Amino acid sequence: MLSYVTDHIPKTTPYNRRPGYSMTPEYITIHSTGNPTSTARNERAWLTNPNNNVTASWHIVVDEKEAIEAIPLNEVAWHAGDGGNGTGNRKSIGIEICESGDRQKTLKNAAELVAKLLKERGWGVDSCAGIMTGAVKYALGFSTITASGQGGNSLRKLFKRNFPEVIT
Repeated sequence: MLSYVTDHIPKTTPYNRRPGYSMTPEYITIHSTGNPTSTARNERAWLTNPNNNVTASWHIVVDEKEAIEAIPLNEVAWHAGDGGNGTGNRKSIGIEICESGDRQKTLKNAAELVAKLLKERGWGVDSCAGIMTGAVKYALGFSTITASGQGGNSLRKLFKRNFPEVIT
């Protein structure tokens, strides 16, 4: 069972990383951190690091050990690159998948997390999207989504094998 930690960043975090805007999510956007040496804890710490001067954030980050929720799922996070009023930021839960550690375990944890979120909300896999982050495009790869790269294909296979109840 995946360990899920709630560790919200303060609303006073610099660069408006937690704007505090209310959101009713309609889908999930999945990213890769693009950082092969960073854990979920490292990624969470970076959000409040004084050396970080970027206006970017996400809701949940997952690695081989845990998932960490940094912004409440009913608030906007800046993860989709579509601006202050874009639907990616305003209507989706942003998940970052870490690239460090045991990759297969991380992907299994990501699949478990996504399945849990979909099931809790009564959503099917068509409620998932993937976008370009760094040099890696991540998507779940079901009928309406194109997966590319080893991670996307591995995640799709894990999802189909381990969580068939969410495939609609």
